[in-house]
Amino acid sequence: MKTTQNELSVFSIQTPLFTANLLYLIPNNKIIKIIIESPKKNKTINFSKKILTTNKNKISDVLINLFDSIYMYYEKGKLITVPWDMLELNSFTKLQRNALLAVSNIPIGKTKSYKDIAIAIDSPKASRFIGNTMANNIYPLIIPCHRVIKSDGSLGNFGGGVDLKKNLLEYEKTCLKNNKSYLG
Repeated sequence: MKTTQNELSVFSIQTPLFTANLLYLIPNNKIIKIIIESPKKNKTINFSKKILTTNKNKISDVLINLFDSIYMYYEKGKLITVPWDMLELNSFTKLQRNALLAVSNIPIGKTKSYKDIAIAIDSPKASRFIGNTMANNIYPLIIPCHRVIKSDGSLGNFGGGVDLKKNLLEYEKTCLKNNKSYLG
């Protein structure tokens, strides 16, 4: 029996707001991780998207739709549809997966506190656990942990940096104000 070798590929999207690199495996189309960062200060970034792989024919339509969804998030302020079957969630506990699911349901332009998420997953004393889960979220943008803030209204931390978290939240609020997005 012949086994198929998985190939690690990268989808990269650059915007003035963020750069995101999605690491995924072909042919099983599992997303391994998303790395998001702010553009370098004083550097002009033009919008671009690239798929870096040796065999683009093996990329599924579902993956292409996800890439387009991330583009539409930036360009039109639209909610990113979470492709749960493409995410590698085996390293998360059931409670962590529940927290990630709860966070994925926070609409664009809205925020919830770590405590709100803890209550939503029936663990009202687990605010710190939620914070740790968000800190280990390997799928930012898809699972929008930047929309989770402290109970006192301050931003808290973010893997891409607090400035990027602030910029993403401001961008989403601007999209809502300009009727550029819809709530999912």
